[in-house]
Amino acid sequence: MFPPSDQKSLELHMLTMIQDLAASLLMEFEKWVLRAESTGTILKTPLDSQTSLGSEEVIKAKKRRLGRAQKIIGDYCLLAGSPADANAHYTTAIDLARLTGDVFWHAGALEGSVCALVVDRMMGQSDPVLEDEVKYRYYTIIQLYRRATLQDNAQRY
Repeated sequence: MFPPSDQKSLELHMLTMIQDLAASLLMEFEKWVLRAESTGTILKTPLDSQTSLGSEEVIKAKKRRLGRAQKIIGDYCLLAGSPADANAHYTTAIDLARLTGDVFWHAGALEGSVCALVVDRMMGQSDPVLEDEVKYRYYTIIQLYRRATLQDNAQRY
């Protein structure tokens, strides 16, 4: 795997291999993003699969698909190390989830946007303003998750 040579050559070889690996991962993430945007499949959560998909639920799921796809694309952007791009997709997902009443995915998109914000702004430094913003946003996220769980329990009964 590594050719016998001096330390400088080995470091260069290792750096090249890591860059190739990173490029391969980014290309794979890009394929997933393109697949998430183009497929017409319904993106579901465990909360969704609890109920049977009648015609009304299918219509609702189709309306929610774009917002959910934007959230997933934001997740992939965050994994790829691009918090600014991730935040743009999360913002779109938040707006669409709010419009369609998709509470669980709204909370997830908010949570992703907080992660993107922290990754983008914090580079090993403490920022009290950012910490307060994160606490405030997580309070909202927790409330949305509670509401999603309550709605799911109400649908079961």
